[in-house]
Amino acid sequence: MNTLYEIVAYRPTAAFPSVTPAVQIAVDRWLVADRQPALPEGFAVTDVTGKWQEMRISAELLSNTVDAEQLLADRSSARTVLFDCPAILHKVAEGYAVWIERSYAHAFDTAVQQVATL
Repeated sequence: MNTLYEIVAYRPTAAFPSVTPAVQIAVDRWLVADRQPALPEGFAVTDVTGKWQEMRISAELLSNTVDAEQLLADRSSARTVLFDCPAILHKVAEGYAVWIERSYAHAFDTAVQQVATL
């Protein structure tokens, strides 16, 4: 399991350092995988590894629950609800990465399996 950190800016519209690869999940909030970033003053870092479970999903399966292109518009990620589960959707080269709140992981996996067999 990869370590996952949530970064929160204390000051509105604080610029996240571009040298750190991150997924913006809300205004002034980012997820960073694998290593704790060194950040300037004004940011809080919390290890949220146990909170989220990453899954990959194809655009075809995703289309059964949301219009991803419309949801993302000009962004690469968004918080949303997928198959009735709180999630973060992130566009990747081959489909989508989805971070599901761990307590919903089984329900999400079950829903995806049911849709895949249709």
